[in-house]
Amino acid sequence: MALSDYRFREDGRPRIIHFSGGRTSAYLLAHTLAAYGGSLPAHVRVAFCNTGKEREETLVFIQRCSDEWNVDVTWLEYDYLPDARGGRHDPKHVHRFVDFKSASRNGEPFEAMIRSGSILPTVALRKCTSELKVRTCQRWARRVLGWKKYFDVLGIRWDEPRRWRKALMEECTAEYPLVSARVTKTMVDAFWHRSPFDLGIPSRLGNCDLCFLKGKRNLIRTIRQEPDRAQWWIDQEERILQSHGRRLRNSKMAQFSQRYTYAELLEEARIPDPQLVLIDGMDEGGISCFCGD
Repeated sequence: MALSDYRFREDGRPRIIHFSGGRTSAYLLAHTLAAYGGSLPAHVRVAFCNTGKEREETLVFIQRCSDEWNVDVTWLEYDYLPDARGGRHDPKHVHRFVDFKSASRNGEPFEAMIRSGSILPTVALRKCTSELKVRTCQRWARRVLGWKKYFDVLGIRWDEPRRWRKALMEECTAEYPLVSARVTKTMVDAFWHRSPFDLGIPSRLGNCDLCFLKGKRNLIRTIRQEPDRAQWWIDQEERILQSHGRRLRNSKMAQFSQRYTYAELLEEARIPDPQLVLIDGMDEGGISCFCGD
């Protein structure tokens, strides 16, 4: 693997490196910086889209990377303006700039997105990814930077083929340098083992604290260790059920997952360890999100 693998084509099109706050996307950023001698070209920007459900360690890690590597990271959040008229000149869906100190910590952008459409995101309809991350970044790029066409640069590894194989055939506006460089999790872990600082949380915890894309066993394990984290997710499900229950075809439409509610996860997390392995349908797997580990 050569640093030249992380230099972008000289095609005149700008790039946005999506920094999720995980080890893999930070690995991508570090190697891209090295490929350009420690300073990114003006047409390459770095963005972090905060959902408000990221763990505090993630926010600390992003700021540490920015400080240690002297790279500017633009912190963005989704916001919803219900009183706006809508349309190009008075949009309801907007972005706002934050930083480490002002970034939301209690799910405010995520909750605003849910309220804007009165619907919960699910595995089949990942509105949280599309609205909180993809479109929020697009609004910044188009409304502030004036970039109508650009490439999204994503931190997805070579050993995550289910995340990139189909995308490579369908997407014309995304690039996957770690796939081209055949980077694996072992390589990423080795890099951070040598680094003077690290994210400081197990990979299984991810960035979004109790994301419904994680496996059920993983969620229960996390809730058992940090039960208070479940309440926000429970509140969102209960609010949709109470507000729109009569209009829903079935109650499962007021759930993040078709298989369980977060209230049920909390109850199962209270089961003693010996019984945990007897619960049917539990798995350690899950589905990764847009920006990478």
